Amino acid sequence: GGLHWSEPIIVALDGVDLAGNPTPTRIFNDKIWVTADKFSGRVYVSWTRFEDNPDGSRLDSPIAVSASTDFGQTFSPRHQVSPSLTGFTGGITPFSQGSNPQVGNDGTLYIAYESAVCATLACTSPTDHDATVVATSHDHGVTFSQAEVDVNFDFPFNPDVGRSTLTGENFRINSYPQLTYDPVFNRLYVVWNDDRNGLYDAQTGASIKTNGDNIVSSSGDGAHWTAPTVVGTGQDEVFGAVAAFAGVVAVSSYTRHYDPNGINLDYAYWKSFGVNDLAGARIHRITTQSSNPQIQFVAVGLQSGQVLQGVFIGDYSAMSMGFDFKIHPCWTDFRGRPGVTDPNQDVYTQGISLF
Repeated sequence: GGLHWSEPIIVALDGVDLAGNPTPTRIFNDKIWVTADKFSGRVYVSWTRFEDNPDGSRLDSPIAVSASTDFGQTFSPRHQVSPSLTGFTGGITPFSQGSNPQVGNDGTLYIAYESAVCATLACTSPTDHDATVVATSHDHGVTFSQAEVDVNFDFPFNPDVGRSTLTGENFRINSYPQLTYDPVFNRLYVVWNDDRNGLYDAQTGASIKTNGDNIVSSSGDGAHWTAPTVVGTGQDEVFGAVAAFAGVVAVSSYTRHYDPNGINLDYAYWKSFGVNDLAGARIHRITTQSSNPQIQFVAVGLQSGQVLQGVFIGDYSAMSMGFDFKIHPCWTDFRGRPGVTDPNQDVYTQGISLF
């Protein structure tokens, strides 16, 4: 029931031995996510496997997955989800991040992630681009086919922070997808956030103002995806999540809609029947007041040398939906508890009935 837990089970071990002693490694395992087959109990753990060259430069960052058939007591050797460097002839590369797995009613495993799509491994062609990708496995995570859902427009790089950020913000941002599965209608929904509608200088390409949106697509088989639907207010929606049940779809994300000229954030959701109606869905505010993300985590600007507040707010939010059509979003809030604690970062969740 979640009150008592076993000792942790090691899924992947790099850079340390079983006794906890450091060992040489060029592997860094990151961005771990888990799902389970509700019928068989098979558990899948997916993650990004960053691998460096001996000189410290990046070699690749494929998505990996490991499975358990005994309810998490032991895990299989890892299998690579994204394509390999070996024999690469163009297309989806192993330069990937941000995996998110789901299992269908028939046991099919789906894993969404962001990747670079390039003509060569140098990724220097003018047609090279980032994309949201969904990999499908019909043999329990041993082999995968890949489908490019749509181009993924990254947020602009902020040289002072050294990462992508929103206009006027310091926290790092990404465009990693989240995936959900509707078991009643046997349908997948994927959401990611990108800056395709941002304002850029026509001559220099420099970002003038970000305009993050939730981008949503759906599929009945993981291979064929609908044209992307933009869900948002035009006021920077980021770190989106999606949940679906019996044709009802909900998308949640941070938003600057309630403070479009400032830096404050709220958390909100949109709902509809199917993906087509999401574009015109009304925003529903979850948080009761906007809060300032520049509360914790400080860095020094790489160019300005100034102290930068709020360089990290937690890179993800998430949401689930029950058969009662109640959503359970989870996000980072920055208000603290007014009158009890100073502003700080806390993880919040709330059960919200859609009807």
